[in-house]
Amino acid sequence: MKISSLLVKSESASEYLKCGSSRCNEIMKAPVTCPRGHSFSLTCLEHSVRSTNKCPDSQCGAEMNATDLPCPNLAVRGMIDELVIYCPTTQGRRQGGRASDDECVWQGAVRDAENHLEDCDFVVIDCDNLNCDLQVKRCEFEQHKDNCVERIVACDHCPEEMKFRLLTSHSKRCTRTPLFCPNQCSDSTGMTRVVLRGDLAQHLADDCPK
Repeated sequence: MKISSLLVKSESASEYLKCGSSRCNEIMKAPVTCPRGHSFSLTCLEHSVRSTNKCPDSQCGAEMNATDLPCPNLAVRGMIDELVIYCPTTQGRRQGGRASDDECVWQGAVRDAENHLEDCDFVVIDCDNLNCDLQVKRCEFEQHKDNCVERIVACDHCPEEMKFRLLTSHSKRCTRTPLFCPNQCSDSTGMTRVVLRGDLAQHLADDCPK
Protein backbone atom coordinates (compact mmCIF):
# COMPACT_ATOMS: atom_id res chain seq x y z
CA MET A 1 0.00 0.00 0.00
CA LYS A 2 1.36 3.41 -0.98
CA ILE A 3 1.60 5.78 1.98
CA SER A 4 1.40 9.49 1.27
CA SER A 5 3.44 11.71 3.56
CA LEU A 6 0.16 13.59 4.20
CA LEU A 7 -1.04 10.58 6.18
CA VAL A 8 1.91 10.30 8.51
CA LYS A 9 1.66 11.86 11.95
CA SER A 10 4.41 14.46 12.14
CA GLU A 11 5.98 13.05 15.29
CA SER A 12 6.56 9.66 13.62
CA ALA A 13 7.74 10.90 10.22
CA SER A 14 11.31 10.82 8.99
CA GLU A 15 12.85 12.24 5.84
CA TYR A 16 15.01 9.13 5.61
CA LEU A 17 11.92 7.03 4.96
CA LYS A 18 10.97 8.99 1.86
CA CYS A 19 11.86 7.76 -1.60
CA GLY A 20 15.04 9.35 -2.95
CA SER A 21 13.60 9.69 -6.45
CA SER A 22 12.74 13.23 -7.54
CA ARG A 23 9.60 11.92 -9.23
CA CYS A 24 8.22 10.59 -5.96
CA ASN A 25 9.50 11.95 -2.61
CA GLU A 26 6.80 10.01 -0.75
CA ILE A 27 7.14 7.36 1.95
CA MET A 28 8.78 4.39 0.26
CA LYS A 29 6.69 1.46 -0.89
CA ALA A 30 8.61 -1.83 -1.06
CA PRO A 31 11.94 -0.07 -0.27
CA VAL A 32 14.99 -1.27 -2.16
CA THR A 33 18.57 -0.05 -2.53
CA CYS A 34 20.87 0.64 -5.44
CA PRO A 35 24.41 -0.88 -5.48
CA ARG A 36 25.70 2.15 -3.58
CA GLY A 37 23.14 1.97 -0.80
CA HIS A 38 20.60 4.66 -1.81
CA SER A 39 17.01 3.71 -1.01
CA PHE A 40 13.95 4.08 -3.25
CA SER A 41 10.50 2.66 -3.79
CA LEU A 42 10.77 -0.43 -5.97
CA THR A 43 8.64 1.07 -8.74
CA CYS A 44 10.74 4.28 -8.83
CA LEU A 45 13.99 2.35 -9.09
CA GLU A 46 12.60 0.12 -11.83
CA HIS A 47 11.36 3.17 -13.76
CA SER A 48 14.80 4.81 -13.60
CA VAL A 49 16.58 1.63 -14.67
CA ARG A 50 14.25 1.18 -17.65
CA SER A 51 14.67 4.78 -18.81
CA THR A 52 18.31 5.61 -17.93
CA ASN A 53 20.01 2.41 -16.73
CA LYS A 54 21.12 4.37 -13.68
CA CYS A 55 20.24 4.93 -10.05
CA PRO A 56 17.46 7.56 -9.67
CA ASP A 57 19.78 9.71 -7.53
CA SER A 58 21.54 12.01 -10.01
CA GLN A 59 24.49 12.43 -7.63
CA CYS A 60 24.96 8.67 -7.37
CA GLY A 61 25.31 7.60 -11.00
CA ALA A 62 25.44 3.87 -10.23
CA GLU A 63 24.78 1.98 -13.45
CA MET A 64 22.09 -0.68 -13.38
CA ASN A 65 20.21 -2.73 -15.94
CA ALA A 66 16.84 -4.44 -16.05
CA THR A 67 18.33 -7.83 -15.15
CA ASP A 68 19.77 -6.54 -11.87
CA LEU A 69 17.70 -7.58 -8.88
CA PRO A 70 17.42 -4.65 -6.42
CA CYS A 71 18.13 -5.52 -2.82
CA PRO A 72 15.14 -5.12 -0.46
CA ASN A 73 15.88 -2.73 2.41
CA LEU A 74 14.37 -4.70 5.27
CA ALA A 75 15.50 -2.25 7.94
CA VAL A 76 13.71 0.65 6.25
CA ARG A 77 10.68 -1.55 5.59
CA GLY A 78 10.51 -2.35 9.29
CA MET A 79 10.64 1.34 10.23
CA ILE A 80 7.95 2.20 7.69
CA ASP A 81 5.71 -0.55 9.06
CA GLU A 82 5.97 1.11 12.48
CA LEU A 83 4.99 4.59 11.25
CA VAL A 84 1.79 5.92 12.80
CA ILE A 85 -0.59 7.12 10.10
CA TYR A 86 -4.12 8.40 9.73
CA CYS A 87 -6.67 6.27 7.88
CA PRO A 88 -5.73 6.23 4.16
CA THR A 89 -9.28 7.31 3.26
CA THR A 90 -8.41 10.78 4.62
CA GLN A 91 -5.51 11.21 2.18
CA GLY A 92 -5.12 14.82 1.07
CA ARG A 93 -7.88 16.12 3.35
CA ARG A 94 -6.10 16.37 6.69
CA GLN A 95 -6.02 19.82 8.24
CA GLY A 96 -3.94 20.21 11.39
CA GLY A 97 -4.20 16.50 12.18
CA ARG A 98 -7.95 16.65 12.83
CA ALA A 99 -10.62 14.66 11.03
CA SER A 100 -13.75 16.29 9.72
CA ASP A 101 -17.17 14.90 10.60
CA ASP A 102 -17.28 12.73 7.47
CA GLU A 103 -13.81 11.21 7.88
CA CYS A 104 -12.47 8.15 9.65
CA VAL A 105 -10.73 8.87 12.96
CA TRP A 106 -8.58 5.71 12.92
CA GLN A 107 -4.86 6.06 13.62
CA GLY A 108 -2.45 3.16 13.68
CA ALA A 109 0.73 1.57 12.36
CA VAL A 110 1.26 1.14 8.62
CA ARG A 111 1.38 -2.64 9.12
CA ASP A 112 -2.21 -2.56 10.41
CA ALA A 113 -3.65 -0.22 7.77
CA GLU A 114 -4.72 -2.84 5.23
CA ASN A 115 -6.60 -4.84 7.87
CA HIS A 116 -8.32 -1.63 8.97
CA LEU A 117 -9.37 -0.79 5.40
CA GLU A 118 -11.13 -4.14 5.07
CA ASP A 119 -13.72 -2.90 7.57
CA CYS A 120 -13.40 0.89 7.43
CA ASP A 121 -16.80 2.54 6.97
CA PHE A 122 -15.24 5.34 4.92
CA VAL A 123 -13.73 3.21 2.16
CA VAL A 124 -15.41 3.97 -1.16
CA ILE A 125 -16.85 0.86 -2.81
CA ASP A 126 -18.72 0.11 -6.03
CA CYS A 127 -22.44 -0.49 -6.09
CA ASP A 128 -22.96 -4.13 -7.05
CA ASN A 129 -26.19 -3.52 -8.97
CA LEU A 130 -25.67 -4.18 -12.68
CA ASN A 131 -25.24 -0.94 -14.71
CA CYS A 132 -24.91 1.26 -11.62
CA ASP A 133 -21.65 3.21 -11.86
CA LEU A 134 -21.92 4.98 -8.51
CA GLN A 135 -19.32 4.60 -5.78
CA VAL A 136 -20.31 5.20 -2.17
CA LYS A 137 -18.76 4.99 1.25
CA ARG A 138 -19.17 1.62 2.92
CA CYS A 139 -21.21 3.23 5.72
CA GLU A 140 -23.68 4.55 3.10
CA PHE A 141 -23.81 1.39 1.00
CA GLU A 142 -26.98 -0.18 2.40
CA GLN A 143 -28.87 3.10 2.13
CA HIS A 144 -27.74 3.46 -1.48
CA LYS A 145 -28.76 -0.10 -2.34
CA ASP A 146 -32.22 0.55 -0.93
CA ASN A 147 -32.57 3.56 -3.22
CA CYS A 148 -30.48 2.60 -6.25
CA VAL A 149 -32.43 3.06 -9.49
CA GLU A 150 -30.70 -0.06 -10.86
CA ARG A 151 -31.90 -2.35 -8.05
CA ILE A 152 -34.23 -5.22 -8.94
CA VAL A 153 -37.80 -4.89 -7.68
CA ALA A 154 -40.99 -6.84 -8.19
CA CYS A 155 -44.22 -5.37 -9.48
CA ASP A 156 -46.85 -5.04 -6.74
CA HIS A 157 -49.48 -6.60 -8.97
CA CYS A 158 -47.74 -9.28 -11.05
CA PRO A 159 -44.74 -11.65 -10.69
CA GLU A 160 -42.54 -9.67 -13.12
CA GLU A 161 -39.23 -8.29 -11.80
CA MET A 162 -37.38 -5.33 -13.30
CA LYS A 163 -35.04 -2.43 -12.62
CA PHE A 164 -36.57 0.14 -10.30
CA ARG A 165 -36.15 2.83 -12.95
CA LEU A 166 -38.47 0.82 -15.23
CA LEU A 167 -41.19 0.29 -12.64
CA THR A 168 -43.23 3.38 -13.50
CA SER A 169 -43.42 2.55 -17.21
CA HIS A 170 -44.27 -1.07 -16.39
CA SER A 171 -47.07 -0.07 -14.05
CA LYS A 172 -48.71 1.86 -16.91
CA ARG A 173 -49.05 -1.31 -18.96
CA CYS A 174 -49.22 -4.09 -16.35
CA THR A 175 -52.31 -6.20 -17.05
CA ARG A 176 -52.69 -7.00 -13.34
CA THR A 177 -52.89 -3.38 -12.19
CA PRO A 178 -56.32 -2.68 -10.63
CA LEU A 179 -58.23 0.26 -12.15
CA PHE A 180 -61.52 1.93 -11.38
CA CYS A 181 -64.12 1.45 -14.08
CA PRO A 182 -64.00 4.64 -16.18
CA ASN A 183 -67.83 4.59 -16.27
CA GLN A 184 -67.87 4.51 -12.47
CA CYS A 185 -70.21 1.55 -12.36
CA SER A 186 -70.77 0.06 -8.91
CA ASP A 187 -69.96 -3.31 -7.45
CA SER A 188 -72.16 -5.28 -5.03
CA THR A 189 -71.17 -3.02 -2.13
CA GLY A 190 -72.10 0.16 -3.96
CA MET A 191 -68.48 1.19 -4.43
CA THR A 192 -66.97 2.04 -7.82
CA ARG A 193 -66.04 -1.25 -9.45
CA VAL A 194 -62.33 -2.13 -9.61
CA VAL A 195 -61.21 -4.10 -12.68
CA LEU A 196 -57.78 -5.42 -13.66
CA ARG A 197 -56.31 -3.58 -16.64
CA GLY A 198 -56.15 -6.79 -18.62
CA ASP A 199 -59.89 -7.36 -18.07
CA LEU A 200 -61.03 -3.77 -18.57
CA ALA A 201 -61.85 -4.01 -22.28
CA GLN A 202 -64.03 -7.07 -21.75
CA HIS A 203 -65.69 -5.45 -18.73
CA LEU A 204 -66.62 -2.36 -20.74
CA ALA A 205 -67.86 -4.44 -23.67
CA ASP A 206 -69.83 -7.13 -21.81
CA ASP A 207 -70.34 -6.37 -18.13
CA CYS A 208 -70.49 -2.64 -17.48
CA PRO A 209 -74.13 -1.57 -17.13
CA LYS A 210 -73.27 1.98 -18.14
